[in-house]
Amino acid sequence: RYYSSRNRYWSDKGVPGPTPELLFGNLRAVWSYDRPRSLVLKEWTTEFGKVYGYLAGQQPIWVISHVSILNEIFVKRFDKFNATAKIGLQGSRNDENVHMGQASGAHWKRLRTLSTDAFSAKSIRYVFPTIKQSAKTIVGYIEKQEGTEIDAQGYFREYTMDIISKLTLGRKHNRMFDNELVGWCSKFFSSPLSSPVFVM
Repeated sequence: RYYSSRNRYWSDKGVPGPTPELLFGNLRAVWSYDRPRSLVLKEWTTEFGKVYGYLAGQQPIWVISHVSILNEIFVKRFDKFNATAKIGLQGSRNDENVHMGQASGAHWKRLRTLSTDAFSAKSIRYVFPTIKQSAKTIVGYIEKQEGTEIDAQGYFREYTMDIISKLTLGRKHNRMFDNELVGWCSKFFSSPLSSPVFVM
């Protein structure tokens, strides 16, 4: 009875959206390794409009792509909407060990103030040569494949992990397409994370 009433969460409020499954809600559709979530949401936006709701397991998610509402949330009332969605097993958002992406309220503001310098123009200029070098390297790999079809996702994955390895892990001598971190991350973000049971 709880699950059936939970599945009516959005319809009872008059909010349109895709029909959820009994236990998983709409997780099977939005959490697929083979189909990007952004594409699914785009299709639903076309079908249900710029404001609709779906269920991630039993968690209601409100999707908004209406410009004036987004302006209200992200600009005019930013201080009221600073927290991201709480994930399944996460504890208190105000715990000292919670990172900025999951913090809220005063704790989030404190972390944001402390990290502001990391995203200053000076800091960006400092890391730009590394990013530029990685970009040149990946372009070189792509140019070698001239006239043939390439897997763009694979190249962008290598490029992204090369930058992360160099800037955050200090691995200055990484070689693209020979970085074990890429394989580890690919395994981590495929199964079982693609399983709705794991996400819930």
